[in-house]
Amino acid sequence: MKNKNLKFSVVTLFVVAVTVFSGCKKTTTTGSTDDTNTAAMILGFLYTGYSQVIFLSDPIADTAQSQVKIKWGTNSIVFPQEGIAPGYLAFMDSTLLTPLTTYTLELTSNLGNSGGSITFPDTIKITAPLDHDTLALGQVNCTWTAAQNAQYYDVWYYAAAYNDSSLGPIGNCPDRRVYPVSNSLTIPASYFNVAGATWYYVYLGIAPCSGKLAQVGQTGNMTGDIKGFITAEGNNRGVDFYVGTPTKGAVKGNFADRMPSRKDRINSYLKYLGVNTVVE
Repeated sequence: MKNKNLKFSVVTLFVVAVTVFSGCKKTTTTGSTDDTNTAAMILGFLYTGYSQVIFLSDPIADTAQSQVKIKWGTNSIVFPQEGIAPGYLAFMDSTLLTPLTTYTLELTSNLGNSGGSITFPDTIKITAPLDHDTLALGQVNCTWTAAQNAQYYDVWYYAAAYNDSSLGPIGNCPDRRVYPVSNSLTIPASYFNVAGATWYYVYLGIAPCSGKLAQVGQTGNMTGDIKGFITAEGNNRGVDFYVGTPTKGAVKGNFADRMPSRKDRINSYLKYLGVNTVVE
């Protein structure tokens, strides 16, 4: 697999701010009236060289009054509005962002304001398995260096199954996405269960993240009229390896179309928060 580190060596910032509207009032989830909105959401993905922020709301926020700004040091950027889709506004910018830098994100709109700061985590190094390792059939113990400023890790893995009489894959194991808080993970032996397979070609990708882990009932880390979440993702790393002894001359599976996209990352984060919204 070529350029696997390049494909995932990006910096990403996720932002999810939740709000609910009842006429002109700002209503809490318990029904009392105060200065906190609780039901729209802003999701920001800031990659190195490409950043996107999606502001979902019902009704859609006024484009003339909605602005997303990011600040660090003496620098600040206002994200240009990219367009309007059913249920949300989109913003995009191409400024390079870097690990171990603290960024402040600000949202202003006719539906309310929100803001928060976060420091991007440092890069990791995968220590096991190593690239192109051949392991015995069974569980796989994965470890990586702890990243400075990381509170959890976004980990994904998938595998193509082979047997000794075929040079091409005979099936695939399901894609998996998990969010451990420690710098280790075990892929269970039961994951490698394709009928007739004698070995597997596996890809493991890991990204360090700072901020709140997405889970139902989690409290946010943004303040203002709109409460919400900021999660910053540092540079990602990946390895491919074998479980079982590979057949000489076998054609490796193409994992490029199975790598999680920006949309996949948005929807996975929403799912773990328990939000029933899908961004298309």
